[in-house]
Amino acid sequence: MTQLHERRREYEAHVWDHTQDPFQQTFDQCPPLPVAHVEALIEIIQSLDAEPDELVVSLLKGSLIAHPELIFTLVKLLGLTREKLRSDIKPALRERGTPTPSKIDKIAGHAAWGVAAPYLLARMRMVFTPLLSVPESSLPGALEALQQGTHPGYIRQERAKRSGHYAEQRVAILLRSLGIPFEPEGKAENGMTADASVAGESFDLVVPTQAEPRVCVISMLHSSNIGQYGESKAADAERARSALNAVDEDMVLAVLADGHGFESNTAGLDGILRVADEFFQLATLWKVAVVAAYHTGVRLHVVLPDARNHFDFLDRYGDAVLIHAEADEEGLWVDAGEAFIRA
Repeated sequence: MTQLHERRREYEAHVWDHTQDPFQQTFDQCPPLPVAHVEALIEIIQSLDAEPDELVVSLLKGSLIAHPELIFTLVKLLGLTREKLRSDIKPALRERGTPTPSKIDKIAGHAAWGVAAPYLLARMRMVFTPLLSVPESSLPGALEALQQGTHPGYIRQERAKRSGHYAEQRVAILLRSLGIPFEPEGKAENGMTADASVAGESFDLVVPTQAEPRVCVISMLHSSNIGQYGESKAADAERARSALNAVDEDMVLAVLADGHGFESNTAGLDGILRVADEFFQLATLWKVAVVAAYHTGVRLHVVLPDARNHFDFLDRYGDAVLIHAEADEEGLWVDAGEAFIRA
């Protein structure tokens, strides 16, 4: 069996189920609509049937000035996102020579309102007109149904961005808890901290330092279909490996590749698995700790349920790891995916 086949088998055996991840579940828990937003929206919806466009727009503008955060609720219920609103009105604003607002919560008082207002009005008539046949007493429930139904799409991009940074932060927290040096140190507190730079390429984490890198980590965590994007991620890994080779071929490229999203582009996944010196997943987070320990002179103790399935890996890094059948009481054991680990 080739190394690629072995890695594919390992990947499939440990693929991350984002639906069971506590961090991911925090995104899927949608809070109920604020009462003030419900009241403002009901007034706007009812005006669609009785008032001319000018009065509806005036009512909408007044509500957004009184409650700036209402715009986020509105675009969400209309099936939009914050960036979708900005990108859709940008061409018309460009023709007028009007700048696109950097944030939409002040749009009612922005020069862009002349373009945004008719755009929002057309969307409101499309989405809210069917609600005119709903009894007023049932409108709060109907709006709440829209709130819950549109939430997954609304937060999809934010979830994807934070998921990747979340993985980086988990790696940083693990290394810090084991006393293994890494940079940027701020990743342990904030996964969105700026990346490290080695050989002109960005890496999510570097062990032990950017000045003297031995292990360079890239995180690629995808819970949704990535399509052709998967091949670009493979190209990113290949470019990183080439850059490291130009400086020192002994530097290790460790890649966190995980998530069902890679199933939509197995060629991209295969490219990553081929080029990575070591790969790991959230379930095998302990592996990156072992690699980092090996290159920094730290010895780790690991309680691992399926050590035989990682025989080749453990053989390579045997000097840095001692396998235990169960956790002893000599130190603080840290959760590292399927394993528990301590220094």
